[in-house]
Amino acid sequence: MHNRIKGRFLLVSAATLVITWGMASHKKIMERCMSQVKNGQDTAQNQAFVAQEVQTPYGTFIVNEPVILEIIESPVMQRIKKVNQFGVPQIVKGMKQYSRYDHCLGVWALLRRFGAGVEEQIAGLLHDASHTVFSHVADFMFKSENAKDSYQDTIHEWYLTQGNIPEILAKHGMSLADIMHKSGDHTALEQCLPDLCADRIEYNLREGLLLGIIDEHDVQAILNDIAFSDGHWFFKTSKIARLFSRIPLYLTQHSWGGPENFLINTWTVQALQRAMDIGLLTKDDFHFSTDDVVWDKLVHAHDSVIKRAVRKIRTYKTSYEVSSKEDGYDYLISSKFRGVNPLVKHNDGFKRLTEIDKTYAHEYAQVRQVMAQGWAIKLVGYAAQGKHKDDDKHAA
Repeated sequence: MHNRIKGRFLLVSAATLVITWGMASHKKIMERCMSQVKNGQDTAQNQAFVAQEVQTPYGTFIVNEPVILEIIESPVMQRIKKVNQFGVPQIVKGMKQYSRYDHCLGVWALLRRFGAGVEEQIAGLLHDASHTVFSHVADFMFKSENAKDSYQDTIHEWYLTQGNIPEILAKHGMSLADIMHKSGDHTALEQCLPDLCADRIEYNLREGLLLGIIDEHDVQAILNDIAFSDGHWFFKTSKIARLFSRIPLYLTQHSWGGPENFLINTWTVQALQRAMDIGLLTKDDFHFSTDDVVWDKLVHAHDSVIKRAVRKIRTYKTSYEVSSKEDGYDYLISSKFRGVNPLVKHNDGFKRLTEIDKTYAHEYAQVRQVMAQGWAIKLVGYAAQGKHKDDDKHAA
């Protein structure tokens, strides 16, 4: 499951391979890395390009496009090796390592495996590079005016201009406009629910594997059954379509949209906002630093508000109980339904899985109803102490 790149990157300075993200000026660090990259490129231009072997969970690929290798080794991509896919829940729940880098490289591998062009492959590599520390906690901190977009999507183009991505692209005859993942031009990479896309396929496969919902044999069965043609992903058989589609149903209810993740992210926001208010963190830290650095700052902070928030995060398992509207609650939460209803090859055409698999249709409708109803959450134990002071009474 480890991603490895064999060989030597001739077009990137070796100094960029190890990047230390301190709490000082992250923009200055990125600028220094960009300078090192440019110096390395000047030297490398006189050397012959050597194709590289890139190993991923979805296959080993020989990469003979310099632009892809340069993007992979860029400071923007290297930073997200230390940004967890699932943010603070991944830290406190002791989940296995899965970074935004792992996810992006996995998405790239799926796109390459299923025949996407170079521009779409690059869009896949970079589609999550603009994630802040703790990933989607930014959606809690900076409410997007456009509800359908995550915060990182709203800042994506700006974020890529803060590194050397435009320079790399320009050298190879491309621009940022060519690799914007939300442009609508990259249909293998991005599709709206309930359809599949490379992004959605990858994180479901990876988290399903990490949590033991599926195994390696299942992953291979899914990869062998799925296909992409004429702008659409589809399964060849309903059996494998159901195997895959049950993953996001489970994760929607028990992971992504469940009470525990909501509370952990809510309390993380309290800690981060306080840290910014007292000058412990800056907005640049939030955008350009990494999870390990910022989490360490929060854990070792002496401020009482931050210490209280961190303690609540660490004791999340004993900090709440599911209640009801009638019995009173501190939070009333409802989360996005992220179930998929993929196309399945059927006779000479395609049908939705729910049209041909009544068992799955029932499961799909059931989870959708649960997510629409949401949860009434009552704080207990330490989290309930002084909750009015923490403004915990506001419903979500």
